[in-house]
Amino acid sequence: MSDKCSHCGASIRYYQHALNKPMVSALYRLQQSGGEANITGIGLSHAQICNFAKLKYWELVTPRHDGVWAITHRGMMFLSGHEAVPRHVVTFRGSRVKYESELVTVADYLPAEYQRRAEFAVMDIDMNGILFEGV
Repeated sequence: MSDKCSHCGASIRYYQHALNKPMVSALYRLQQSGGEANITGIGLSHAQICNFAKLKYWELVTPRHDGVWAITHRGMMFLSGHEAVPRHVVTFRGSRVKYESELVTVADYLPAEYQRRAEFAVMDIDMNGILFEGV
């Protein structure tokens, strides 16, 4: 069976995407940059920039204009540890069609030293800014 429509040639594949640590790190960097910024100017890696738009599938960010993205209320709640999101989403032609798998929180992406004290993670992030250092 083909992955292309026989009439128009468009892709007819469904894709599963996983929320991963580099994506959460990119979200954190956007928050640290004031919550709205051109993502090419906030110190993201090439891979983070290429995958940044996927954060919209979880409603963690929203596009503005010309490479500018804004963190959503849900994104802020996720980073503060007050919101859980599914680890995976399924998309079709660039739109989310469903969530899949278990729920995760920001604590699932924190370095090991933060795992036991997730309730203090936001305070620690603001105090020393090393939450996702090296990602």
